[in-house]
Amino acid sequence: ALRAMLWRQRFVLGTIIALALLLGFIAYLLATPVYQATASVRVDLNTGGQQLVEGDEFADPYVPTNQISTELETLSQVIASRTMARNVVDSLDLQDSAALLGDMISEGPPAGMTEEAFAEQRTETATAIVRGGVSTEIPPSTQIIRISFAAQDRVLAAQIANSYAENFLADDL
Repeated sequence: ALRAMLWRQRFVLGTIIALALLLGFIAYLLATPVYQATASVRVDLNTGGQQLVEGDEFADPYVPTNQISTELETLSQVIASRTMARNVVDSLDLQDSAALLGDMISEGPPAGMTEEAFAEQRTETATAIVRGGVSTEIPPSTQIIRISFAAQDRVLAAQIANSYAENFLADDL
């Protein structure tokens, strides 16, 4: 009985399936591509080499093995922080980037806003966008942090991911 009903309605079912596939293909074509760039940094938690000053007590510079994951998570949160995002914005001058801020740059300051206030607003907006697009991943059993950034511009995504790695390494030294 079911097979007979499906056979009688085969054209209706075929049309519905074809329309669903067509709509899915159109949605795929209209979707804005998002590119993700990733930079990896190796974190050496057992650096040693601390210098002793006369009168100081010797402190073990090594991180215990049971705290390595905690240290990596902490560093991962540092990477995702607002301060690090602001460093990236400043190092790449993203507050003036039309690729990141779009119409905000071309429209200029709103009526009644000073140029300095508008520059600060652009910097804060760029910082929020950069912070929102970054993600970190710590592969299991490693001392590596993968820093990824997603953007609609592949070059911008790569620049920001690399700048995060450079700023992290400069800040961590």
